[in-house]
Formats: sequence, structure tokens, C-alpha cells
Amino acid sequence: MAIKIFILLSFVLSFKAGAYSFLYCDYKDINLDSTMLERYIKPQLKAMVSEYYQTLATLHPVNPQLIKIKESTQKASTEWKVWNEHCITWSDHCIQELKKIKKIQKELEVQITSLQKQIFDRSFFISQFFTDSLFLLSSDLDELSMLNYKTIDAMDMIPILAIDNKIPVQSKTDLIESHTNSMQLLSEKIFTQLLPKTLKHQYFELWFFFVKDLERYLALNNSDAFFLSKLEYFNQNWNTFHMLLSKHIVQAPQSTINTLSIMHNRWNSILKVILKNSSKIN
Repeated sequence: MAIKIFILLSFVLSFKAGAYSFLYCDYKDINLDSTMLERYIKPQLKAMVSEYYQTLATLHPVNPQLIKIKESTQKASTEWKVWNEHCITWSDHCIQELKKIKKIQKELEVQITSLQKQIFDRSFFISQFFTDSLFLLSSDLDELSMLNYKTIDAMDMIPILAIDNKIPVQSKTDLIESHTNSMQLLSEKIFTQLLPKTLKHQYFELWFFFVKDLERYLALNNSDAFFLSKLEYFNQNWNTFHMLLSKHIVQAPQSTINTLSIMHNRWNSILKVILKNSSKIN
């Protein structure tokens, strides 16, 4: 067994180190028209991100709700950071924007409560999908719900404490910042939690080393240099994930493999366009 594991690790590492080595180049050598990025490459990347979550959603009946919880938590955290940066002094606009964030938090609470009820519904409890991992998930959902409650409570206090000095109280904004950060980390922990061990590891790694940065690039409109400068990094992580699943080193349903094949074709088409427009690569 030890020899098999060593051979497998050697194979994976050699693949990762040698995959598409010709992509090692200065991103400044890539003369890519911004129109091509907007009209072709970004839509392909958005499709890959969407297909990642689509495949994840099919691997366990609870996963679609976990993905929604992650999305809501991330949205609330992002909106709060914007609010905290711009609402240095109190205003009617800040009041309205804070209400919008609280609405997201309350919708999140509904999602968590609904999922908790589903997990312990009798029909689900006796199904093949009920495992020990669900008990751990339930505990994490309890923690997420408690943090969410404390966040809403702190947000309720902000307009009350700001009546006299027209300045949001620092202790409350710092507390909310801490809670929303903790909630986001927790939501990122649980959204792959119910997958089989090896598959969970691969899906989380792909999200952490590939999908997460692409989401940031696409959603926050980061500079194109951010994406192009990390091209080899993205390529190695995607190819390692795809190889492990497509070669059945890590087991996954055939429907998942089929979707990953579509994603792989998208990625290769992106590389083809980029490399075609590089002054240092023939």
C-alpha cells in the first residue's frame, strides 16, 4: 500500500511540475486585446465557475443549499466591507444601505434554519445520505447561525449609538467585521463538507487555488494582469484536478467527469487564444 501511494504521489507531482511548462512567461509578453478578454475569455471563465458549482451541487442533495449559504454569506461580508469603508459618518444613505445588509443576513438565517430542518427530517434521517458528516455540519450551522444573530444584533445597535455623535461606534463595526469574516470562513469550510474524503479534498483545493481567484477577478473587476500573471498557477491547479478525476485516480460519477471534460475544453480554448497572442511563444 505504501508503495502504491508513493507511486501515485510521484505521478501527480511530476504531472503538476511538468504540465504546460511552456506557459512560463512574463504576462507582459501577452498582447491580448481587451475586447477578446471581455467578449470571449471572461465568459468562458464565468462558465467554468458556474459548472464547478453545478457539478458540486449534484454530488449530494444538501450541496445546493450549502452553496446558497456560502453565496449569501459572501455577499453579506462584501456589502459590509463596502459599507464600513464609505459610511465613516452617519447619513440617511448609510441607514438604507445597512438595512439592505441586514436583509441579506435575515435571508441567510432562513436558509440555515431550513437546511437544519431538512437534515433532521425523518425521511432524510433514514436515507442513504445521512452520515456522521451531517452531525458535524449541523454543529457548524449552529455556529454560523449564532454568529449571524450576533451580527444582526450589532447592526441594530449602530443607528442607536450613532444618534449623538453621528459616527458609527468603532467597537460595533469592529465586532461586525470580525463576525462577518468568521462567517465567511465557516461557509467556505462547509460547502464541500459532505463529499467523500478524497473528492472533498480535491474540490476544496480546486476552489481555493483556482475558482476563488477567478471569482474575485470576475466579480471585483480586478485588472487583467491579475489573471494573466497567474496563468501558469491556474493551469497547474486545474490540470492536476482534471487529471485526478478524469483518470479515475479520485473516483467521481461519470456525469461529473463529462462536465469536467467540457470545462477542460473551455480552459484549453482560453489558453489557445492567450498563447496565440503572446510575443514570446510561437
